[in-house]
Amino acid sequence: MDRRIRGLILPGLFTLAGFGVLVGLGAWQVERMGAKQRLIDRVEARLTLPAVPVPPESDWPGLQAKAVDYLKVSLSGRFLHDKEARLNGFLSGSRTGDTTAGSFILTPLVLADGSTVIVNRGFVPTALVDPASRKAGQVDGTVMVTGLL
Repeated sequence: MDRRIRGLILPGLFTLAGFGVLVGLGAWQVERMGAKQRLIDRVEARLTLPAVPVPPESDWPGLQAKAVDYLKVSLSGRFLHDKEARLNGFLSGSRTGDTTAGSFILTPLVLADGSTVIVNRGFVPTALVDPASRKAGQVDGTVMVTGLL
């Protein structure tokens, strides 16, 4: 075998291996894109459905995630503002590219049957993390909440 041809075998094998890796990564990205699109389609379809009552707490252990994920529900209860939790992080504006520091506010809601659910009440910038700075959101009494499970 010619010396020049022998000198190309190893680089050729590396090229083929690299090409195989890149094709595999491309296929993986296409699959991820398909999975994301299926999730978006499922969420959008469930958003068009009317809200249903939240299942009773006794049913929660047997709920199948795929059956209730992003299910539009309605419930009423009383917020426990003194027990709210903050999930610190950043919110990035997808259109503007701006990034804002702040927290997601997670507040327990006690239902009429005594069960408690955690309601993600949304993102607030750092300047509004203190509950005293957002008194309008500290609703007393029974409230009706509609959201996604």
